[in-house]
Amino acid sequence: MAKKQYGIMPPFPRLVAMMRGSEGRHFVYGICWLTKAITIHRNGAYEIVPIERVRFVEPTKEEVELLNRS
Repeated sequence: MAKKQYGIMPPFPRLVAMMRGSEGRHFVYGICWLTKAITIHRNGAYEIVPIERVRFVEPTKEEVELLNRS
C-alpha cells in the first residue's frame, strides 16, 4: 500500500468571527482564500460572508469547550 502524501481534509478551524455592526459571535466553518470569503454559522444556518465584513476574535473558554466537542 502506498503512503499518503496529502491529508483528506484540513483540520477544523478553531476560529470565532464577529460581523461588522453586530454584537454576535459566530463559529467559522471554513475559509476560501481564492474568493476571500468565510463560511460562518449564523442564526441556525450557514452563511458565506466576504472576509472584509468580519473580524476574527479569540474564542472564550465556553467556545473552546464547544469547539473541542466537534
